[in-house]
Amino acid sequence: MPGSRRPWTTRTRPAPTLLRSRGYEVLATNWLLVRSIDGPAARELAAGIRLGAYDPARAHEVHELVEDAFSTFRSRRKSFEEWGQLTVERPSFLPAVSTLAYAGDELVGAVLALDLPDSREGYVEQLAVRADQRNKGIARAMLDQTCAEFARLGRDSCILWTHSGTGALAMYEHLGMHVRRSTTVWRHA
Repeated sequence: MPGSRRPWTTRTRPAPTLLRSRGYEVLATNWLLVRSIDGPAARELAAGIRLGAYDPARAHEVHELVEDAFSTFRSRRKSFEEWGQLTVERPSFLPAVSTLAYAGDELVGAVLALDLPDSREGYVEQLAVRADQRNKGIARAMLDQTCAEFARLGRDSCILWTHSGTGALAMYEHLGMHVRRSTTVWRHA
């Protein structure tokens, strides 16, 4: 038939092989992770750690905590104004669902949650724990608390995106999340 071509599929020509043969390399892989919400999962926190809802009076501290935590894989820090526009100033920001963690009065962790209109899913925009407070169960406790708050809003799952530059995929899987889908970004070498 004139003008017809055999459809391209990964079975007829594997995309990664083709891209590599043309001088491309993987820049990053992004994963959409999901965790079903089966109800509140109370976990015992390390001594001296407490959780609370987002406090707008601590917005600058949350910004610093997130930017410090993300600085290992970001090429630049966001200003407070830029960060605020992308997170806590968005109309979809849910302060009552977002969770902060404290050691005494010091902020040591944050989960920032967004509303997804017309969705049964809650969305975690950012999750960060201060470097010296990691591996103490704080991330799990904050995520559990945020998921419990999403459950109160009628959500049945919690989602978030992460990418290969963060090194956080294994941690999120350890927290009960699993990959729903992934995307790979390629660049010409």
